[in-house]
Amino acid sequence: MWLGTVRNSASQPPSVLPSPVVPAGLVAGIFGALAFLAAMALDLALTRRKTNDLRLLAGLLPGGAPHWPWLGLLMHCVNGAALGMLYGSLRKRLPHPGWKGGLLFAVAENLILWPVLLVLDRIHPEVRAGRLEPFNRPVPFLQEVWRHVAYGVTLGWVYDSLSQSSFAPSPSRASADSLPDVTNED
Repeated sequence: MWLGTVRNSASQPPSVLPSPVVPAGLVAGIFGALAFLAAMALDLALTRRKTNDLRLLAGLLPGGAPHWPWLGLLMHCVNGAALGMLYGSLRKRLPHPGWKGGLLFAVAENLILWPVLLVLDRIHPEVRAGRLEPFNRPVPFLQEVWRHVAYGVTLGWVYDSLSQSSFAPSPSRASADSLPDVTNED
């Protein structure tokens, strides 16, 4: 005896569709990462401090320091995209929509991870070599807050814009869960 559920797959999408949260979060996270870099370029020009996040990231990998511009950019964009996807998955639980939600998320992430810099300031090869200054100081802290504000505002704004456009499921497309089940008990 065969028992199973069959869906009309000829006219309907497969039952396992990627959530619109993942692509919107990924794209919004990359846009946020680019906004972070723009804010970093501005504050580095104004303060003339050696607090470059690209150099910080690339310097974490053995042999990464000489390739910090491109390797750091790649690592930074991957981090931004990953955080964007996390934001997308948590979005419904955050108290504020749009840029405010993104801002709160990014500033919280910065504060939660800040203690890692206590360790990095002591062991990071670029800090030890003097190519980066320690980040656990008042000015670098404020630079990171400013950079995360740029990331978060952009993340929230782009995410909500994408979620309301082509990344959102169209009302005319029926979801796989709303399809009728056909059960054959032969």
